[in-house]
Amino acid sequence: MILLGILVAFRLALPYIVLKYVNNTLSELNGYKGHVENIDIHLIRGAYTIHHLNIEKTEGKSYVPFFLAKKTDLSIQWKALFKGALVGEVIIYNSALNFVNGSKGTSQNGGNNDWREPVKKLFPLKINRFEVLNGEIHYRDYSASPDINLYLQSVHTVANNLTNSEKLSKTLVANITATGKVMKTGHFSFTLEFDPYADSPYFNMDAKMEKLPATELNDFFKAYGNFDVQEGTVGLYIEAAGKDGGIKGYVKPLIENLNVLKPKEEKPGPLRFLYEAAIEGLAEIFKNHPKDRVATKVPFSGQLKNPDIQIWPVISNLISNAFIEVLLPNIDNTINMKDTEKQKK
Repeated sequence: MILLGILVAFRLALPYIVLKYVNNTLSELNGYKGHVENIDIHLIRGAYTIHHLNIEKTEGKSYVPFFLAKKTDLSIQWKALFKGALVGEVIIYNSALNFVNGSKGTSQNGGNNDWREPVKKLFPLKINRFEVLNGEIHYRDYSASPDINLYLQSVHTVANNLTNSEKLSKTLVANITATGKVMKTGHFSFTLEFDPYADSPYFNMDAKMEKLPATELNDFFKAYGNFDVQEGTVGLYIEAAGKDGGIKGYVKPLIENLNVLKPKEEKPGPLRFLYEAAIEGLAEIFKNHPKDRVATKVPFSGQLKNPDIQIWPVISNLISNAFIEVLLPNIDNTINMKDTEKQKK
C-alpha cells in the first residue's frame, strides 16, 4: 500500500516536475526565453503535451513573440516501434513564427541558438516525424512606413523519415511537404527531399506560390518602392537541387494583369506621377500582351555557400516572354541532383 501511495503521489506530481524542467530548459536560450503554462502527461501512449508555449526575445526591443504554439504533442511513434525502431513524433498545433527586420536591437531571427539542442533536452528520442497544423510564419518590418507584415497562414507541414532508418522506410531520403495560404488569398506548396545525415547538403526542392493578388502587397510596395498597385496577380516558382556542395536552380517570378497607377482623390506630385508612370511603362514594354503577363526566369548555380546569379538569362527570359513565348506558370521539372555534379570544384 505504501508503494502504491508513493506511485500515485509521483504520478500526480509528475506534470509539475516536467513543467519546471521544461521552463528551466527554455530559460537557458541565448537572447531568448521560453515559458510553458501547463503540461499533460500520457504514460500509456508514452507522450506529454505542452500547452501555450511562448518564446520571446530578451535582448533589445521585442514587438511580437518569436514563437507561439497553443499545443505541442511529443510522443513515441508507435508505427515505427512496431517495426523495431524507438523514435519520436512531434505535432504542433496553432503556432506562429515571427521574424522581424530592423535595427540591431529590434531584429528577431532566432539569435545564436542551435534550436535542436533544447528540443533534444525536452525530448530524448530521435524525431522521425514532425507535423505542423494550422501554422503561421510572418516577416515583419516595423522600421518601414507603413509597417510590413508578409505572412503565410493555414500552414500544414509534414516531415517524414528524419531518422534516416532502413527499418522505417525503403529509402534513406527524408521528405518535407508543406501547403498553405500566402497572405489572405494566395496559395503555396513546397516539397523537399534531402539526406539529413549527408556531410554536405543533398536535396531536391520545388516550391510555388500562385494566385496572390498584388494589392495584398501594397504596404510592401509603398514602403520599399514608393508606388501603388491597383490590380494584378503575383506568382513565384522555384526549383533547386544540391549535391556535394554544388547547387543549381532557378526562380521564376510572374505577374499577370498588372496595373500600377492607382486612382486617388488627390493628384500625386510630378515626381511621384513620373515614377509610377515609368514603372507601368516598363511593365508594358516587357509584357506578353496576348497573356497580359510579365515574367522572367532567374537561374543560379555554383557552390552552395556562394551561388552565382546569371544576369543575362534574366534579361533574355524577360524579352523572350514579351516578344517570343509565354513563360508558363508552373514548375519546369528541369532541375535534379545530377545537374549539380558539374558545379563541384
